Amino acid sequence: MLEKEGKKGKFYKLKVLAGSASFALVLSLIIFLYQEISTKRDFMRVVDNLTQIENSLSTRYLGIFPEYIKNINTLLGDVILEQKTSEKRDSVIIFEDVLYYGIRSDAEGFKNMLQNLITIANNGSHITIAYYDVKGQPFNQMLRDELISNKYQDSYRRDVSKYFKIVSDFRKEGNEIRKSVDKSQISNVMHQLVIKHFSEFCDEYAKTKEDKTKLMSNFMDYHQIESLICQRYFDSTKVENKSKFISSVKSMLKELPYKKSADGYIEARVNTLMKKLDEVKRKHLDKHIDLVTYADYANTYKELTLSIIEVLSENGNIEMIPLNENLMMSCWMHNSKGQGKAIFAFPSKYSTEEIGFVSQDIAFIRYINTMLNGVKVRVNKK
Repeated sequence: MLEKEGKKGKFYKLKVLAGSASFALVLSLIIFLYQEISTKRDFMRVVDNLTQIENSLSTRYLGIFPEYIKNINTLLGDVILEQKTSEKRDSVIIFEDVLYYGIRSDAEGFKNMLQNLITIANNGSHITIAYYDVKGQPFNQMLRDELISNKYQDSYRRDVSKYFKIVSDFRKEGNEIRKSVDKSQISNVMHQLVIKHFSEFCDEYAKTKEDKTKLMSNFMDYHQIESLICQRYFDSTKVENKSKFISSVKSMLKELPYKKSADGYIEARVNTLMKKLDEVKRKHLDKHIDLVTYADYANTYKELTLSIIEVLSENGNIEMIPLNENLMMSCWMHNSKGQGKAIFAFPSKYSTEEIGFVSQDIAFIRYINTMLNGVKVRVNKK
C-alpha cells in the first residue's frame, strides 16, 4: 500500500476538502468566494468554516492509507472513554481483509489498535472481527495480487487453466482405458498415460530429473502445482523490479515497536505479541534476497495472522469469524446508545491507494449490521 506523509497547515485543509465526497456540493461556492475575496486571510477563514461544515456531514473523507489508522484508534479510544462513564457497554464490529492491518505502513498504529481492542474487550464490550481465513481463496488471491505483478497475472491464470485441462483430459482418457484394458495391464498403461499428459507440463517447472520424477509422482496434487506456478511468476516479478523487492523485504523485517517495561497486563501481552511477530518475519524472510520465495512470503502472512488470532481469542468478549468470501470494503464500527459510527476503506488490487471515510449515516450503519448478520447465518449453516 502506498505510504504518504500528510502535510500540515491551512492549504492541507483545502486539499482534504477538495478530495472529500462533499466537495461537489461546495465547489461552485469556493470558486465564487476566491474570486470575490481579496485577501488570503479572509479566504482561508472561509475555508476553515467550510471544513467545519464538511466535518459535520454524516459521511466525510479521512485520507489515504495509512493516514486514517490514527482515526481508527481515535474511534476505539472513544469507546474506552465511554466505558469509563457509562454502565452500558458498546459493541464493536470489524470487517478487515487482514488482521495485520498497518503492520508495515504504521506499525505504531497497528500495535495501538491491538492494545485498544484488548482493552475494550477486557472492559466488558463485545467485539466481532471478521477477517480472511488463511486457508480460503480470498486470502490466497490477495497474496497473489500483492506478490505477483499485474503483468504476469494472465500468465498465472493461463498455466492454472492449462493444468486443469490436462487433468480433465487425463481422467477422461483414463476412464475409457479402464473399460477396455485387462486389469493386469492397467498399471503400466496408466503410467504411460501420465507421461503422455503431464510430461511436457512438468518439464516447464522441474529444474532437474529428480524434480521431474517427484512432480510426476504427485501430478494430481493441485496445491503443489499451484505453488510452483506462483513461484514462477513471483520470480519474474522479483527480477523485473529487484530494488522494490529488496525494499519490501527490509520494510517487513523492520522491528515492531514495543516498550521494554510494560505498564500492566495488556501492554505486556501486546509486547509479547510484537516480539512473536518479529520472530515470524525473521524466520521466513531474514535470508539472502535471492533465496526468498513466494512460499516464504505466504507463510509469513499466514503465521502473522494465526499469531494475532491466538492473542485476540484469549478474550471471551472477542468473537473471531474467518471469511471465505471477498470483502468490498474494510470497516471498523462501534455502536453506542443506539447510534453507530464507522470508519470504512475501499481496497483495490488495481491501485496501491486505499481511501478511508468516516460515517454516522444510519443507512450505512444498518448496512454493516446486515452484512454481519448475513455472515453469521452462513457460518452457522456450516
